[in-house]
Amino acid sequence: MVTTAPKSSTSAEVIWRIAHRRWDIENSCFNDLKQNWNFEHCFSHNTKAMVAIWTLMVIAFNLLLLFLYRNLRSFDPAKKPIIHMAFEICWDWLPQK
Repeated sequence: MVTTAPKSSTSAEVIWRIAHRRWDIENSCFNDLKQNWNFEHCFSHNTKAMVAIWTLMVIAFNLLLLFLYRNLRSFDPAKKPIIHMAFEICWDWLPQK
């Protein structure tokens, strides 16, 4: 692994722990975005539009995660997946008959 951290202030174990945590985040977030949120779907073939759409999708996903983890103290993704919580939130916004 390559890093710019000085050897004197950072141990190999700390570097490994940081890299391992980042790997977990990348695997869980990008996997969820691809499987549940159509992140791989190309909505436009214009490069600027693709970047804008993907950026908006990531911002929306991060805002959803922020809401779930900060405002819903009982939220546990192991019990109820994020996509189900998103559907419940959207369902609650619909006018009830």
